[in-house]
Amino acid sequence: MAAAGANFGESAGWERVQWFGAPGSPNENHATFGRDEWFERSGAEHTATRSGVTLFDQSSFAHIMVQGPDALALLQRLSTNDVNVAVGRIVYMPWLNERGGMESDVTIARTADEEFLVVTAAVQRTRDLAWLRLHAKGAGHVSVADVSSGYTTLSVMGPRSRELLERVSPADFSNVAFPFATAREIEIGYSLALAFRMSFVGELGWELHIPTEQTLGVYDALMAGGADLGVGHAGYVALNTLRLDVLPGKGAARQPEARDCHERQISVTTASTRVCESIREGSQRVRNAKVPENVFNSSSRVSQTSQSSWLIPSAGKRRMDPYSRC
Repeated sequence: MAAAGANFGESAGWERVQWFGAPGSPNENHATFGRDEWFERSGAEHTATRSGVTLFDQSSFAHIMVQGPDALALLQRLSTNDVNVAVGRIVYMPWLNERGGMESDVTIARTADEEFLVVTAAVQRTRDLAWLRLHAKGAGHVSVADVSSGYTTLSVMGPRSRELLERVSPADFSNVAFPFATAREIEIGYSLALAFRMSFVGELGWELHIPTEQTLGVYDALMAGGADLGVGHAGYVALNTLRLDVLPGKGAARQPEARDCHERQISVTTASTRVCESIREGSQRVRNAKVPENVFNSSSRVSQTSQSSWLIPSAGKRRMDPYSRC
């Protein structure tokens, strides 16, 4: 990546590519409110992903394996979406606490009857691992293991991603054989990889979760196989502009398979609805709670007026619900 011109940022101790300069150029990130070189470069990456195919290095993803006869029951308890799906299906959802607040935002693939792979953000790795282990205590026969060091993630994104993958793998990447939100173990190059048909960029695409020691071979195969397709690199700046650029209905005119994005939006909307319901229940419990009189005293930074108008319903007074738009 460095040789390809990567300009790195940092997340949770990981070096992550923010954008790519010219091949062999030094890493030159500048703190400025102006439009530095990154603006044009990441814009080109954005356009290349929309029109062709690009590779994203997302190896900072954390991977947590949950296994055992009671793995499903544990994840069902923690999740806002139904994870009792067929082997090979992927479910995206938030995790909430008992107050309805957000704990994390995860993707879960069911890789066997009693095995689930949880993929989460780099910044959530320690927290999610602790959250799972906390709730696994007394949950029966279930094990939780951090397997992050065993995987790297290369994402192949863009309308020509299928064409590229079919050149380097014997797997069937058609819509029928490999629909959206499914996971398959595939051969690619001289390696095996767990391929997720998921996309954060609103285009056709796959995340390839690859054994760490085999990643370089997979990368070389993808770059060689996509040379005449103009395969390029893209970083997290482009990833964020791509995901923000997607609006409901917008992709339909761009390509038939833009329903990938729409299906993801439906999945997220379904999960978000459950989040909002939990938040409403939690905020209602807070508003109805009886606060002991001695909690608020003259030295308290929260006034009695603030307490009565915010936590406890007042007759004749309209309360502002911070979650009313959910």
